[in-house]
Amino acid sequence: MKITEVFCEPPEERLLAALRQLNVSHEILLDTVYFKLCQDSKAYRAIIPFTAQKDRIQIVSFLEAERSAAAWLEIAPRSPSVEILNEDEAFAFSCTYIGEDGAEHAQHRRQVAPFEVKDEVKWAKRKLFTAPDDGGSELFTCGAVKQLVKDANITGCGFLTVFNRKTGMPCKDTFQLTARTEIPMKSISLGRGETEQLCPLCGKKQYVLENTYQLHLVQHLLPTTVDIIRTPAVFHDGQAEAVTLISQRFYQTLKGAGLCYGLDFTPAILESQT
Repeated sequence: MKITEVFCEPPEERLLAALRQLNVSHEILLDTVYFKLCQDSKAYRAIIPFTAQKDRIQIVSFLEAERSAAAWLEIAPRSPSVEILNEDEAFAFSCTYIGEDGAEHAQHRRQVAPFEVKDEVKWAKRKLFTAPDDGGSELFTCGAVKQLVKDANITGCGFLTVFNRKTGMPCKDTFQLTARTEIPMKSISLGRGETEQLCPLCGKKQYVLENTYQLHLVQHLLPTTVDIIRTPAVFHDGQAEAVTLISQRFYQTLKGAGLCYGLDFTPAILESQT
């Protein structure tokens, strides 16, 4: 795992001198200097004494060797871009409340109907997966991925119809990718850095994850006959969401076909608990 931190600091002269001396790329906008540093770099250790910011954004990346060694990998689209136009009809909401912004929010939601979108997603070579632009965990993909899943006999995938709001007809090349198998909470080994919260309305547990977090899964409790799974919808801050994972076989199939663009892959860690 490699962790890169994003710095937003006052442009103190000592800091600027150190950045210049170490040839660290940086940009000054108004009264803030912006730069990125990898945690295990010599420059990071040299620059830290001149910084004041404590809560920095962390960007995580993994080596291909780490991804290829994992039995399961969490997947997340890099460019959320789908605007779901029928949220009120597509979801059943529970534990609703009025937020500080004056709008109604929900702690929990469950999809009960197909989605409607403005138009077909514009897919490209490096964009073959996407997600809702409101931060939801639903996944969308194209016909090329659907055909690959069929040809390679990838199991456990569902491709739900997505409707075009303009025509009222199913989209021809935009599908919602789902995992038919939901793993039980007991197959997730907790206590690995999750922040536990309780829904203030129903008391259900929810877990906030840092972006450096890796799921720990109990190996003998996981299915062995499917290539895609999802967790219960108990993760993330605010509205609870599920996490989707794919098998190593699915990952290698996507990679071999050149269809893994647009996704970030986070290796899960397996544990052998009794």
